[in-house]
Amino acid sequence: ESLRSDINYALRNLWKRPGFTLVAVLTLAIGIGANTAIFSAINALLLKPLPFPELDRVVTIWDKLPSRGLDHNEVSLANYLDWQAQGQSYEQLALYRWWSASLTGIDPPERIQGFLVTANFFDALGMKPIMGRNFTSEENQPGKDAVAIITHSLWQRRFGGDPNIVNKTITVNSVVRTVVGVMPERFNFPKGSEVYAPLALTPQVIKNRVNHSYYVIGRLKPGVSIESSQAELDNITARLEQQYPEVNKGWGATVYPVVADTVRHYDTALWVMMGAVGFVLLIACANVANLMLARASGRQKEIALRAALGASRWRIIRQLLTESVIVALIGGALGVLIGFWGIDALRASNPAEAAKYAPGWYQLGLNFTVLAFTL
Repeated sequence: ESLRSDINYALRNLWKRPGFTLVAVLTLAIGIGANTAIFSAINALLLKPLPFPELDRVVTIWDKLPSRGLDHNEVSLANYLDWQAQGQSYEQLALYRWWSASLTGIDPPERIQGFLVTANFFDALGMKPIMGRNFTSEENQPGKDAVAIITHSLWQRRFGGDPNIVNKTITVNSVVRTVVGVMPERFNFPKGSEVYAPLALTPQVIKNRVNHSYYVIGRLKPGVSIESSQAELDNITARLEQQYPEVNKGWGATVYPVVADTVRHYDTALWVMMGAVGFVLLIACANVANLMLARASGRQKEIALRAALGASRWRIIRQLLTESVIVALIGGALGVLIGFWGIDALRASNPAEAAKYAPGWYQLGLNFTVLAFTL
């Protein structure tokens, strides 16, 4: 009963002073809305930008050559095969490389971004096509690699979402390939990829330790930490350096969590932006606090009268806190609306380029995590 009374009294007070209420609510709404929009970007692009199951188990591995200051260098295929054969930390360890693909046979022809991958690439990510199947190990053999998996965006954009696309053929780089699968809608890894084909593992390629042009991604076994997998990899690379000193002298390798590795080019900028809008909210709160104090100083007679009628100090404080909470809740609700508009503005800024280089761009929006942060 007393809470209901406090709320009703607070609402009547705020309604009687529309100027104060409007300024306080708008000040909070702008600060909260800006933070909501930027945190949505933080949540989508930094905290969980990739839709992989058990994301904390997915890692990338880069070669390093400290003598030349290299810490994110591509990997040689022969070394990767040794890591795969000797390592015990990984459930899957996959290899992939850039592939400049020209899509022909349908008008207009188009150059698209592709990747050549080992058959276990999608297994390492924990992803399955929504139509069709993954690659098989036999398709990494020369002469058996004329198949392809396409992304959802390419399927929609160039093939009109044809429900019978699986087992149809497409021409890529003048090679006729059978489409065996279509990936889920929000799948965007590596960034900007639209078509995948098996990497043909020829005898010459398998033995090559000089050509550092491949990327490695793996899925740790349950319970295996990055630290223990790094220790194991250090032992393997040390053995390979002794075994092949002419090509592996000084080379090592580093294991990174896939999220940290994916966002490393733009995470600092987003956190700085988050800090900036955090200060905007801090200033907004300080201004509203000053408004509340100025208003309270004009209510001394009212408070003295309530005390004279028997109201305890805690009862008066609770009434004032109720008014503050109501102002905050109204400002927060309006802030969510402003945040929603801000997210729309971010999406409209340059969606094609952003989606191409930021895998979590399609997840940008209001969700439970963002609303909980706003609250």
